[in-house]
Amino acid sequence: MNSEAPMNEDIVKGSPAAGTEKKSKKHKEFTIKLNKREGGPRLGIDVDLMDGSYLLIDKINEGLVDTWNQEHPDMEVKANDHVMAVNGIRGNAHHMAEACKNSDKLEMLIATTAHKWR
Repeated sequence: MNSEAPMNEDIVKGSPAAGTEKKSKKHKEFTIKLNKREGGPRLGIDVDLMDGSYLLIDKINEGLVDTWNQEHPDMEVKANDHVMAVNGIRGNAHHMAEACKNSDKLEMLIATTAHKWR
């Protein structure tokens, strides 16, 4: 699935909850908050629905997530990361993808796994 559908967005800056992060030895979880705006940039990620319970990020393209990465290098979203929840929706990749397409405000829980290629 390609979430490159025209979504006009804007990154939420200075939000106290944005960038919340949890760490363990094997993975790190953090939350990013984005605002879409008519006429603005796209979300900028290609995702795979995988087993149906999360979104696997295949590729980071130009857009809001790339801008987030530039502004938050310590919480960079990368290819092979998992989107575990979108706006409180968890466990259903199709519903999470629809929220990414249809919601103006996005709160996304990202999980990274420590892989040797990261």
